[in-house]
Amino acid sequence: MTLAVIQGKRNISCDKSLCVVKQAMARQTHSTDTGWAWMILLASCMVLFMWDGLRKGLSVLLPTLKEQFETHTWMIGLMIALSQAVRDFTAPIAGYLANTVDNRLLGIIGGLIAALSVTTASFAPNVPTLVILGSIIYGIAMALVTVPCYSLLGQYFDRHYLLACSLFQGCGSLGMMIFAPLTQLLLDTYGWRNTLLLLGAMYFHVFVGGALLRKPNIEPDTDEQTYIALKTRDVDDNAVADREYDDSALRGWIYDQTGTYDVGFYYLGAMQAVDWPQSRFGSISG
Repeated sequence: MTLAVIQGKRNISCDKSLCVVKQAMARQTHSTDTGWAWMILLASCMVLFMWDGLRKGLSVLLPTLKEQFETHTWMIGLMIALSQAVRDFTAPIAGYLANTVDNRLLGIIGGLIAALSVTTASFAPNVPTLVILGSIIYGIAMALVTVPCYSLLGQYFDRHYLLACSLFQGCGSLGMMIFAPLTQLLLDTYGWRNTLLLLGAMYFHVFVGGALLRKPNIEPDTDEQTYIALKTRDVDDNAVADREYDDSALRGWIYDQTGTYDVGFYYLGAMQAVDWPQSRFGSISG
């Protein structure tokens, strides 16, 4: 009598003398920590550099905008903080889109809208228009770009993930340090409207960074397989089977869990009886 069970990526075939578990390993068509991973890091650093840099630049413009629009300081300060709040509260929606829409398309659209919103904000006649362009639209657009950056860093980096995150966050701080004196120089030279116009032109680098974003491709590889031979001593429902493990990593895990390399498990329901390690072998029971 033969029992055939197909669950997920494993084809389990059992008879009275032998039970063979065939595991199709998943192969990633991209290599982590190499190749395009560094382009993803470069694009992410570019995005965060401009995001944090512009926020610091707007802070430098705060006294000038207050005088220009004859309003309160807190009103201009709220406009700057609102862009951060809009981006953060829009992040869940951007995360959903990042899982359903091509990340490159999302980055291009977000980067283009963000650059255009900053550019057109230089022509704002009053504070409400400035808030709509420089805070709401700008914040939503940046959520479409920054959320995929965080996601792709985790997908492209493994061993150097902490290094990538450190460089990523460091570029944000670098942007704040550079944009503060740069904005003051532009303000003294060209005035606040032309300064915003030039900052918006620089912001098209976010559009370029978004064009570099792409998801890694993952497909099953049936050429690489792991076989686990199981010798059944008895075919009764309550009989115990000895397992011969050809995979050294699995043997080590079994020893850590049980203190022995010989694991007894029931012929029926055996797949549910063992708590398989998820990191490499997944869940055989589904």
